Amino acid sequence: MIGAIVAVVALTVVCVVLLRENRRLTNLVIARNPDAVIAADRVVKPRKKNQDDKPHSTWANPSEAVGP
Repeated sequence: MIGAIVAVVALTVVCVVLLRENRRLTNLVIARNPDAVIAADRVVKPRKKNQDDKPHSTWANPSEAVGP
């Protein structure tokens, strides 16, 4: 019984991997520029977080808006 459960889980993982690879190869075949698709698969750019997390506020007095 436990062997059957392990086999089902293993086959599910194999099927998921094969479906993902099949989708990637299908997109590669129908692409107009396969080199660009291959390059896009290799390069994964990390998303930058916004450094300015402080909330914006209004000026307390008009002199804060005036530069030197």
